[in-house]
Amino acid sequence: MSKFVLFWIIVLAFACNSSFAKQKKAVTISSTEQLQDIRNIEPIKQFWKSVCKDQHLEYTIEEYRVLEQKDEQTGKPFWILLGVSKDGHLRMAIQLFVSGKKIQFTSASLEKGMVICQGKPRVCTIPGMMDGQWICAKECGPDCTKTVSVFYSDEEQDQLKAFLKAFKMK
Repeated sequence: MSKFVLFWIIVLAFACNSSFAKQKKAVTISSTEQLQDIRNIEPIKQFWKSVCKDQHLEYTIEEYRVLEQKDEQTGKPFWILLGVSKDGHLRMAIQLFVSGKKIQFTSASLEKGMVICQGKPRVCTIPGMMDGQWICAKECGPDCTKTVSVFYSDEEQDQLKAFLKAFKMK
C-alpha cells in the first residue's frame, strides 16, 4: 500500500513541477480574440522605463497596444506589444508569440530584444521587421533613431524567469 501512495506522490510532484515550468516559459499578454484586453505587462513597462532612463530619453509611454504586423521582406506575420509616448515621438515594441489563441511574452521575446523608434510622430516611429530584424519606418531616413536593447542576466539560465524576477513579477 505504501508503494502505491509513494508512486502517486511522485506523480503529483512531477505534475506540479511540469506545470510550474510551463508557467515560467510564457506570460499571457492578450488573446487573438480580445486584443484590447492587455495584462501582465508591468515587468515590460518597468524594463522600458529602465532602458529610457539608461538612454537618457525623457519620454513617458502612455498607450499600450497589441498589434499583428507583417515582416516587410518575408511577409510573415508577427505580433508586438507597442508602447507609444504621449507626443508620439517615441514608440517601443517587443515581439510577442501566439500559442493557440494566447498572445504571449516568452524567452524568445527576450532573445529578439526590444526596439525604440524615435523621431517624427507617425512617420519615423513605426517599429517593424525586415527579414526578422527590427526596423523603424524606412521613410524616415536620418531623422529617425533606432535603438535595440536586449535583456540578459547571467544569474540564471532561464532568462524569462530572471526578467520577471528583475522587474518584479512572480
